[in-house]
Amino acid sequence: MVCRLLTPVGDNAVPCRFSSMLARKVTNLRIFEDPETNKRWSKCVKDVDGEILCVSQFTLHSMLKGNKLDFHRAMAPESSKVTYESFFDMVCALIFSVFLFQRCPVAVLFSCPT
Repeated sequence: MVCRLLTPVGDNAVPCRFSSMLARKVTNLRIFEDPETNKRWSKCVKDVDGEILCVSQFTLHSMLKGNKLDFHRAMAPESSKVTYESFFDMVCALIFSVFLFQRCPVAVLFSCPT
């Protein structure tokens, strides 16, 4: 499973206080097939003994301004680092191993209030 963490945007963006909730959602999201029954969407990454690659994806908050990328809407580096590390630590605590395990090409958006 590949997990890209997007941080909140805006001038007053604060680190997400819901890292543990998001980490639980990601690790318990049922997106894998059950190998015994071939039933889709029935197993989470923990059930299939899978692994997660967490990627901080700040580039998705860029905007094209002329010939240059503008990152003014992205969270400040210090705040985004705290948010990412908090989320990563929670995922590690829930899954115990974090590496690439890619079997299901699905994109799911979780969000938390800022």
